[in-house]
Amino acid sequence: MAGGLVSGHVKLEAFEELARITKPGGYVVVSLRDEVRQTVTEYTDLDRTFAAYVRRGMWEKVSETITENYYMGRDGVVFVFRVQ
Repeated sequence: MAGGLVSGHVKLEAFEELARITKPGGYVVVSLRDEVRQTVTEYTDLDRTFAAYVRRGMWEKVSETITENYYMGRDGVVFVFRVQ
């Protein structure tokens, strides 16, 4: 998912549904501006939510990569998860 993680768009609960509809062994890739995790109220719990999904066995984290100059001179972060 890219471009949906801005204020008022995709809710955190949508990721659980995204994992549910992805075949086991399939991948969920999420990219966003890195600053969004601290500056957009809806996403300040993003890291904690993703970690909870890992603990529950819903998916495993394959990678988390900071990407320089992702959008308009701002860094981004790309998460890759494999659905269990």
